Amino acid sequence: MDENISWLPSSFHVTESTASYISGWVSDEKDLGFVLEAHRRSSLCTFVTWLDFHLFNSSIIVLYEATLLKDRRVATWNDIKKKKKSERRLLWKCDGVSGVNCPFVVDRSVVYCCQYGKPRKQSGTKNTKKVDCVAKLFVRYISRYDDYAVTADASRIMKQNKMDMLHDCIRKGNAKKTKAIHIKMPLQEAHTNHTVSLESGFSRSMHSKLRDLIIQHVQMGVTSVPYLRRLLRSYVQKEINDSNIINPCETDRSYFPTTRDIYNSVHAALVTGRYSQFDQENLLQKIEEWKKQNPENIIKQWNPKWSPKYFMMDYSDQEYQAIHHTFPDTAKYLCYFHVEQSWMRWTRQ
Repeated sequence: MDENISWLPSSFHVTESTASYISGWVSDEKDLGFVLEAHRRSSLCTFVTWLDFHLFNSSIIVLYEATLLKDRRVATWNDIKKKKKSERRLLWKCDGVSGVNCPFVVDRSVVYCCQYGKPRKQSGTKNTKKVDCVAKLFVRYISRYDDYAVTADASRIMKQNKMDMLHDCIRKGNAKKTKAIHIKMPLQEAHTNHTVSLESGFSRSMHSKLRDLIIQHVQMGVTSVPYLRRLLRSYVQKEINDSNIINPCETDRSYFPTTRDIYNSVHAALVTGRYSQFDQENLLQKIEEWKKQNPENIIKQWNPKWSPKYFMMDYSDQEYQAIHHTFPDTAKYLCYFHVEQSWMRWTRQ
């Protein structure tokens, strides 16, 4: 295998390779995840979902993607809605799809763009890392009819005869199809207006699996940044590293985050679900929620088997009635300090 694509998993079947892009097939979602993860580690670039066409007319998908590839003008959703939404078309070829000699249908098409690509909205701010990179990654979920395959040099008449036979079988309901996923991935030469090197890993955000692991431990009360850093490194070496995929680079902050990255993730996990940065306001908001849910039995629901022997309370009629209704067999005691305080207030009045 070429040194430039030696990072590819064995489950990826290459059909076309150029200096800028490489195309091929995988059989299922699991292999797709392996290929995308390997591409993420080798390219040191993050690709984010830009467009996701699911169960659209295949002709619309072809039109839209051809527009993206040729002149980089993005068609509007109004243009798509104007198209007639008929049944998905049977195709012999599709722009960007290679290695198919049989009729197929594009069930779904997902377009990923480089993190340095064109921003969705022109915010007018200069503090952005977007440099209008044109590199895009295409994933197409395809239904293939391999029983009606033809040779690469087949004539138009032969293809039409195969297509007519396929239409008859589809109407009768006995046409066999196989699911496959076609991937077209950009290589280093496809990126524009920015360089791709080992230093590119320093600008990447933390991997979602590592972020979830931090949130899980913060919920258990673990907030030590040095401990979490050792835990993340061990997790990457034992869980994320796979024999079928190349190991991540040490300079990749996505897998080896800095102390500041871990600290920020811990802070984000701690403040998740808070209404305010002040504990008093958060408590008031929680009390209002509890009142709406079940004002009397909320404590009982937390631990149904809890049966306290006594309660120590202030001299509050509302508090006494709530405890007496929820725990009728429990003894109630008044706090001596608050009783004396109430007497002092009463005598002063």
